[in-house]
Amino acid sequence: PSMRPFPRTLRIFGDPQDRAQPMFVLYALTAELRRTSPVDRLALGRQQSTHGIPVTFDGGALDLRFLQRRLSLFAYGGRTVHFFEATPGLLENWLAGGGAGLRLTPHTQLEVDTRYLHETLPDASGVLGKRVDTQSYGLTLTGRWDDLSGKLFARGMNRSFSHMGG
Repeated sequence: PSMRPFPRTLRIFGDPQDRAQPMFVLYALTAELRRTSPVDRLALGRQQSTHGIPVTFDGGALDLRFLQRRLSLFAYGGRTVHFFEATPGLLENWLAGGGAGLRLTPHTQLEVDTRYLHETLPDASGVLGKRVDTQSYGLTLTGRWDDLSGKLFARGMNRSFSHMGG
Protein backbone atom coordinates (compact mmCIF):
# COMPACT_ATOMS: atom_id res chain seq x y z
CA PRO A 1 0.00 0.00 0.00
CA SER A 2 1.06 3.55 -0.76
CA MET A 3 2.19 5.81 2.11
CA ARG A 4 0.80 8.92 0.40
CA PRO A 5 -1.77 10.81 2.49
CA PHE A 6 -4.20 11.15 -0.42
CA PRO A 7 -4.78 9.13 -3.56
CA ARG A 8 -3.06 10.75 -6.53
CA THR A 9 -6.38 11.77 -8.07
CA LEU A 10 -7.35 13.89 -5.01
CA ARG A 11 -4.10 15.84 -4.72
CA ILE A 12 -4.75 19.37 -5.95
CA PHE A 13 -1.38 20.96 -5.16
CA GLY A 14 1.52 19.97 -7.34
CA ASP A 15 5.12 19.50 -6.44
CA PRO A 16 7.98 21.12 -8.38
CA GLN A 17 9.68 17.70 -8.52
CA ASP A 18 6.56 15.84 -9.72
CA ARG A 19 6.29 15.70 -13.52
CA ALA A 20 2.94 13.90 -13.41
CA GLN A 21 1.23 16.77 -11.59
CA PRO A 22 2.85 20.13 -12.38
CA MET A 23 2.76 22.93 -9.84
CA PHE A 24 1.24 26.25 -10.92
CA VAL A 25 2.13 29.40 -8.99
CA LEU A 26 0.36 32.72 -9.42
CA TYR A 27 3.29 35.14 -9.60
CA ALA A 28 1.49 38.40 -10.31
CA LEU A 29 -2.11 39.46 -10.76
CA THR A 30 -3.19 43.03 -11.41
CA ALA A 31 -6.54 44.53 -12.28
CA GLU A 32 -6.69 48.03 -13.78
CA LEU A 33 -9.44 50.48 -14.61
CA ARG A 34 -8.35 53.31 -16.92
CA ARG A 35 -9.77 56.63 -18.01
CA THR A 36 -13.20 56.90 -16.48
CA SER A 37 -13.09 60.60 -15.60
CA PRO A 38 -11.82 61.76 -13.14
CA VAL A 39 -10.14 58.38 -12.55
CA ASP A 40 -7.13 58.09 -14.85
CA ARG A 41 -5.98 54.78 -13.36
CA LEU A 42 -7.12 52.48 -10.57
CA ALA A 43 -4.98 49.39 -10.06
CA LEU A 44 -5.08 46.56 -7.51
CA GLY A 45 -2.60 43.71 -7.17
CA ARG A 46 1.11 43.35 -7.92
CA GLN A 47 2.41 46.43 -9.69
CA GLN A 48 5.29 48.85 -10.01
CA SER A 49 4.92 52.45 -8.92
CA THR A 50 4.45 54.86 -11.81
CA HIS A 51 5.66 57.85 -9.78
CA GLY A 52 9.08 58.40 -8.26
CA ILE A 53 11.74 55.71 -8.21
CA PRO A 54 10.26 52.35 -9.28
CA VAL A 55 9.29 49.94 -6.52
CA THR A 56 7.30 46.71 -6.84
CA PHE A 57 4.48 46.21 -4.36
CA ASP A 58 1.24 44.34 -3.73
CA GLY A 59 -1.48 46.89 -3.10
CA GLY A 60 -3.47 49.63 -4.73
CA ALA A 61 -2.89 52.78 -6.77
CA LEU A 62 -5.19 55.61 -7.76
CA ASP A 63 -4.45 58.40 -10.27
CA LEU A 64 -6.96 61.22 -10.72
CA ARG A 65 -7.05 63.95 -13.40
CA PHE A 66 -8.89 67.28 -13.21
CA LEU A 67 -9.16 70.57 -15.14
CA GLN A 68 -9.02 69.09 -18.66
CA ARG A 69 -6.32 66.66 -17.43
CA ARG A 70 -3.95 69.51 -16.47
CA LEU A 71 -3.92 68.67 -12.75
CA SER A 72 -3.20 65.16 -11.47
CA LEU A 73 -3.35 63.73 -7.97
CA PHE A 74 -2.13 60.25 -7.11
CA ALA A 75 -1.76 57.87 -4.20
CA TYR A 76 -0.53 54.30 -3.84
CA GLY A 77 0.38 51.90 -1.10
CA GLY A 78 0.77 48.31 -0.05
CA ARG A 79 3.30 45.69 0.89
CA THR A 80 6.64 45.87 -0.90
CA VAL A 81 7.88 42.83 -2.80
CA HIS A 82 11.48 41.72 -2.29
CA PHE A 83 12.27 38.84 -4.63
CA PHE A 84 15.31 37.77 -2.60
CA GLU A 85 13.31 37.03 0.57
CA ALA A 86 12.70 33.34 1.10
CA THR A 87 10.30 33.66 4.06
CA PRO A 88 8.96 37.21 4.32
CA GLY A 89 6.73 38.11 7.24
CA LEU A 90 3.32 39.65 6.66
CA LEU A 91 3.78 43.10 8.21
CA GLU A 92 7.44 43.96 7.81
CA ASN A 93 7.59 45.93 4.53
CA TRP A 94 4.98 48.60 3.80
CA LEU A 95 4.90 51.74 1.72
CA ALA A 96 2.56 54.65 1.09
CA GLY A 97 3.07 57.38 -1.47
CA GLY A 98 1.31 60.26 -3.09
CA GLY A 99 1.69 63.55 -4.88
CA ALA A 100 0.48 65.92 -7.55
CA GLY A 101 1.33 66.89 -11.09
CA LEU A 102 0.69 69.93 -13.22
CA ARG A 103 0.74 69.86 -17.04
CA LEU A 104 2.66 73.03 -17.94
CA THR A 105 2.25 72.72 -21.72
CA PRO A 106 0.65 70.06 -23.94
CA HIS A 107 4.03 68.25 -23.90
CA THR A 108 5.52 68.88 -20.43
CA GLN A 109 4.46 67.98 -16.91
CA LEU A 110 5.92 68.86 -13.52
CA GLU A 111 5.31 66.39 -10.69
CA VAL A 112 6.08 66.38 -6.97
CA ASP A 113 5.81 63.19 -4.93
CA THR A 114 6.58 61.72 -1.54
CA ARG A 115 6.91 58.13 -0.33
CA TYR A 116 7.06 56.61 3.14
CA LEU A 117 8.65 53.15 3.42
CA HIS A 118 8.68 51.01 6.56
CA GLU A 119 10.92 47.93 6.44
CA THR A 120 12.06 45.35 8.95
CA LEU A 121 15.51 44.07 8.04
CA PRO A 122 17.03 40.70 8.95
CA ASP A 123 20.22 40.50 10.99
CA ALA A 124 23.20 38.34 9.97
CA SER A 125 21.44 35.19 11.18
CA GLY A 126 18.29 35.97 9.16
CA VAL A 127 16.09 36.98 12.11
CA LEU A 128 13.92 40.02 11.39
CA GLY A 129 14.58 42.75 13.88
CA LYS A 130 15.88 46.16 12.82
CA ARG A 131 13.15 48.56 11.69
CA VAL A 132 14.01 51.20 9.10
CA ASP A 133 11.69 54.06 8.16
CA THR A 134 12.48 56.07 5.03
CA GLN A 135 10.80 59.23 3.79
CA SER A 136 11.69 60.14 0.21
CA TYR A 137 10.47 63.02 -1.91
CA GLY A 138 11.07 64.18 -5.44
CA LEU A 139 10.48 66.59 -8.27
CA THR A 140 10.16 65.32 -11.87
CA LEU A 141 9.88 67.18 -15.17
CA THR A 142 8.61 64.99 -18.02
CA GLY A 143 8.40 65.83 -21.73
CA ARG A 144 6.49 63.73 -24.28
CA TRP A 145 6.25 64.30 -28.01
CA ASP A 146 5.26 61.99 -30.86
CA ASP A 147 8.68 60.38 -31.32
CA LEU A 148 10.58 61.55 -28.25
CA SER A 149 10.16 61.48 -24.49
CA GLY A 150 12.45 62.50 -21.66
CA LYS A 151 12.53 62.92 -17.93
CA LEU A 152 14.63 64.95 -15.47
CA PHE A 153 14.35 64.26 -11.75
CA ALA A 154 15.80 65.18 -8.37
CA ARG A 155 15.10 63.26 -5.15
CA GLY A 156 15.82 63.44 -1.48
CA MET A 157 15.75 60.79 1.21
CA ASN A 158 15.07 61.62 4.86
CA ARG A 159 17.11 64.81 5.35
CA SER A 160 19.58 64.40 2.49
CA PHE A 161 19.66 64.98 -1.26
CA SER A 162 19.95 61.49 -2.78
CA HIS A 163 19.33 61.27 -6.55
CA MET A 164 19.51 63.36 -9.69
CA GLY A 165 19.09 62.03 -13.18
CA GLY A 166 17.53 62.15 -16.58
